[in-house]
Amino acid sequence: MTARIASLVSGPTLGEAVEEFLARPQLDRNTVRSYRQALGRLCAELGAQTPLTNVTPKRVAVVFAAVWPHLAARTWNRHRSAVRSFTTWATGRWAIGDLAALIERRKATTDRTKAIARHRIPALLARRDVDLREKTFWHLAYESAARAQEILGLDIAGLDLANKRARVIRKGGDTAFIFWQSGTARLLPRLLAGRRTGPVFLSDRRPGPARTPAAADLCPDTGRARLSYERAEYLFKAGHQGLRPGRRRVHSASAASLPADSSGRGRMVGTDADGVVRSREPAHPGHLRQSQCRSRGRRSRGTRPRPPTALTSTASTSPLVRRMS
Repeated sequence: MTARIASLVSGPTLGEAVEEFLARPQLDRNTVRSYRQALGRLCAELGAQTPLTNVTPKRVAVVFAAVWPHLAARTWNRHRSAVRSFTTWATGRWAIGDLAALIERRKATTDRTKAIARHRIPALLARRDVDLREKTFWHLAYESAARAQEILGLDIAGLDLANKRARVIRKGGDTAFIFWQSGTARLLPRLLAGRRTGPVFLSDRRPGPARTPAAADLCPDTGRARLSYERAEYLFKAGHQGLRPGRRRVHSASAASLPADSSGRGRMVGTDADGVVRSREPAHPGHLRQSQCRSRGRRSRGTRPRPPTALTSTASTSPLVRRMS
């Protein structure tokens, strides 16, 4: 009892304050686990029985420098955020300063050149344990070089199955055709299963009354809504071991033969709605794509551009999945 009264008067120990902080009901399990990694190590280094008022920003900074000198920037910043969150909570109860004041936030860098090996791409697209919807989406994204949002926005009425193409609205409002190959051509009829209207890619369930989408995003036959980007991203990550459609693209080595822009990046080749092949810049983040390298020479009137090389082709292309800049 005497120790408890003394604690109330002088303040708690570091360990007691940390446990009280982590016991708050508003923190979910993942947040508690993340916070405990940093705060638990802080208690181990400074002593759980150390009075909280004796813990200073300098002592905390020394612990960070000694324990995590070579930590990755994101992990370092996560531990720093845990200390700052703890400090914000504790400041309103006891007279302590900002314990993270002397810990500098590290700049997190992103490596956008990471790629998976070429030989893995056909294997990923040929997986048999993947749902038909996801397999069709991935094939279409790879073969057409279209943005994920463009593919998810496709309607059945806009498909030209005979010519393996569809009209899409690109970023900025421009209209263009996307083309696909035999892999998508085999899967699309199976996915549509006789449907003639509505979105091409549908969600697993019907939306609830409070989340009824616009009529254009609802299938009149099944009552299901258009597949969202968030759900497509989750399914891609689950099926492709953490690769995200918003951060990766499929690139062909033959694109390197095209003139580079001022930044040294190779140009992409796309096709406008009128069938004219035009060079365009590499896409903005958010898209899994394959470069479409087509001839830039004259074409006879009424002839559509040749679709990109098939996955099983032996042409000298090297498709790689890269992070978008």
